[in-house]
Amino acid sequence: MAAKGETYQPAFPPSQKPHISTGIPFPLACAHHIQHTFHASKVYTIVSASISKTANFTALQEVLGEKIVGVRRGIKPHTPWEDVLEIVKEIRERGADVIVTLGAGSLTDGAKVISFALANDVFTVDDLEGITTEAKREDLKSCKIPVINIPTSLSGGEYSPFAGATDLRNNHKAQFRHPSMGADIIILDPALSVSTPERIWLSTGIRAVDHCVEGLCSLDSHANEESARAFAEGLRLLVPNLLLTRGNWESEEPRLKEMLGVVEAMKGLHE
Repeated sequence: MAAKGETYQPAFPPSQKPHISTGIPFPLACAHHIQHTFHASKVYTIVSASISKTANFTALQEVLGEKIVGVRRGIKPHTPWEDVLEIVKEIRERGADVIVTLGAGSLTDGAKVISFALANDVFTVDDLEGITTEAKREDLKSCKIPVINIPTSLSGGEYSPFAGATDLRNNHKAQFRHPSMGADIIILDPALSVSTPERIWLSTGIRAVDHCVEGLCSLDSHANEESARAFAEGLRLLVPNLLLTRGNWESEEPRLKEMLGVVEAMKGLHE
């Protein structure tokens, strides 16, 4: 159910996961869906170390108030298994019933693996190894705890059902994949993204452009008209608006179009 003034719709219909929220500030959207969509009361937040020191995170904390039962400030690059297991332990101990991430990169991958680990009774490094794609288990359970992603880059990782996390015993970045993995709701707020460093915002945007170009030029037999349309729409939204953002960093309208361009790029990969 959408909040007043919010646009709320599935990213890849007819699939119901993930939904995208736009149109209202991210703290209000987050609070609304925690209460009315998930009926949750114990929120565990994973926030990037840099954003945790800003007014943006303060605003989220003020709206959620006592519902926040845990805060993790940052996950190290490449999502080490130790970080994942620490958060899994905290979520269990505190009885959290929803995960909210504010940031991108390792946080996004981390939340996917954490939710998957919680569903499959993972407690140790060996347990975690047992749910990687390399383990090829067929009895894995679907994620249960809902995840809300509030991204601050154009990387698009929140739209995919797979993630990477690093086993520091051998420095191998293992893959985790399951149809249930990934965000349930992705909140897109262009005002939030203004604080993202320019090199990260623009470079991840160009990576999304690369996805579209690669998809359109692919000779893969799985390519089809629907994916081609999505990739073309992604380019239409991304390219001119990245240029506009480069020229006027504070402007929010092109930023939202870039975010929606990433949705189209990922839709092309889903088709």
